[in-house]
Amino acid sequence: MEEKNRINVKEQEDLFNLIGKTLKKKVECYAVGGTAMMFLNIKETTKDVDLVFKEKEDYEIFKDTLIKLGAKESKFKIENRQKVSSILDLGEARFDLFLDYLIYFRLTKTIISRIKEVHEFFNMVVKIVSPEDIILFKSMADRISDRVDVSDIIKKLNVNWSQVLEEAELQTENSEYFFSTFLYNFLIGLNEDFKADVPRDFMTKLEKITEKSLLEARERLKKSN
Repeated sequence: MEEKNRINVKEQEDLFNLIGKTLKKKVECYAVGGTAMMFLNIKETTKDVDLVFKEKEDYEIFKDTLIKLGAKESKFKIENRQKVSSILDLGEARFDLFLDYLIYFRLTKTIISRIKEVHEFFNMVVKIVSPEDIILFKSMADRISDRVDVSDIIKKLNVNWSQVLEEAELQTENSEYFFSTFLYNFLIGLNEDFKADVPRDFMTKLEKITEKSLLEARERLKKSN
């Protein structure tokens, strides 16, 4: 183990093979966060294995399989909008499992359409979300480690900022949560802390979406009163 409570690429692969062999049927999940970054060769280790499920049956079967392998409910807690989430410790690995939503961010059809990598570990099918969507997911948690990770993505890859903007707008339109506002603040902090090269025109457009959503919310509030 390279560092306590972290797993590397080989350890993650071994875990997935073990889980896949134990699963009684095919289960599909979507890798986000550090897990996805490891598959994309952006990161070498991660503290937690972040997986999102679209089907409740897959979520429950996967969780039950982890428990069968000896996983225990973690003392660590995380907020999830839909309250369908679990955190389980299995050895040195912490599994963060979500159904459809990761905190306030939904796994949409557009996110799924951008997936280019799929890996199979026996009965465990892992679909890797795009770097653009990793940025969006990480803006929700907004820990210092998330800012480090997004800074690395921006430095190492040619980010499609149009996709980031489109998904941010979609998430904002289809939620009571002001996603674009928090993404904007996250990227402002990223620039201050890491001098991240986020295009100015992108930030200008994101700011306009943010202002529009806040104005619309204010109008709705006036009408309701």
